Amino acid sequence: MRIHWSISSILAICVFGSVLWFGAKNHDFTTPPTESEITHSLDNWKKKHPSLPPRKHPIPPPKEISPKTPSTPTPKKPPRIPLGDLDTRPSLDHFHQHRDFSAQSFTQLAIELESRGKIEHALLAWERVIDTTDATASESKKARQAIASLHSALPIWNADSTTNFDTVFHIHTPEPLKAEASALISQLTEEIKNSSSFLIAPQVLIKTSPQRDGFPPPPLRIWLSATGDSPKETPQLTIRLTEGDAPLSEQLYMAIYRSIAGQLQQDGTLMPPASISTEDSPQTALTTYLTRLHWKRLVETLTTETSPSPPAVIIIEENTDSN
Repeated sequence: MRIHWSISSILAICVFGSVLWFGAKNHDFTTPPTESEITHSLDNWKKKHPSLPPRKHPIPPPKEISPKTPSTPTPKKPPRIPLGDLDTRPSLDHFHQHRDFSAQSFTQLAIELESRGKIEHALLAWERVIDTTDATASESKKARQAIASLHSALPIWNADSTTNFDTVFHIHTPEPLKAEASALISQLTEEIKNSSSFLIAPQVLIKTSPQRDGFPPPPLRIWLSATGDSPKETPQLTIRLTEGDAPLSEQLYMAIYRSIAGQLQQDGTLMPPASISTEDSPQTALTTYLTRLHWKRLVETLTTETSPSPPAVIIIEENTDSN
């Protein structure tokens, strides 16, 4: 049986009013208590809430804690690359099979090889920092400095001039700049020979473009190619020359370096050469940013013939079973 909500409401109000009335009817809430009443009430409260007993032992003063100096975490050593066979003469791509290791690992390997007196192997390990890993600018700079130091202590890699690679450096320059460009041929060829450790026999071919009246100067065009009939070439790099630009020698070195870097980046076998730092000149980049394996792979892209993929064949199998 349910009671109607109106009856429940009336009963609730009656209960609340009755409690309020019988609980407060004998109290005076308007007249303030006297001093004796306050004292009596306070004494009753103290009796019900006595003070805590005195402590048997005094509270010791707080200890002074000297601040701890944060300890510098010990850097974790990078994974160690196996030394491998150090008794036989290595190839130019030695240690490239460990390309999944970081630049720190190759740096660690190179330092260990130097300490063992294996200078040829150490030089290759330093070169792998540049052409195999995604090294930072500081790591690449450290590797280049080590390579320059070790390179002079070792004989040239390709001592047999009959096995070097003929590579043509095509330079198309405006007619007024021919003499200035021709004066750079000897220096350019020697630097390329030395930086590639005589893997490359550079041939610089300079041609001129005539100046037409009423037209701006023709651009500077540079590309590389192999020798022979219908040789493979790198894409042409075109530079518009205007007054106030960098000297021609700087622009030539920059264009050649960019042409080589673009060819290696398109090939994708090695880590392409890094962008030129603001601290270095294009001449420095051409002679130190490229490893011997970079030069070797460059000429391979110009001389290696890629075999075309076989044509797709669709094979349809027929069911010859008789029903």
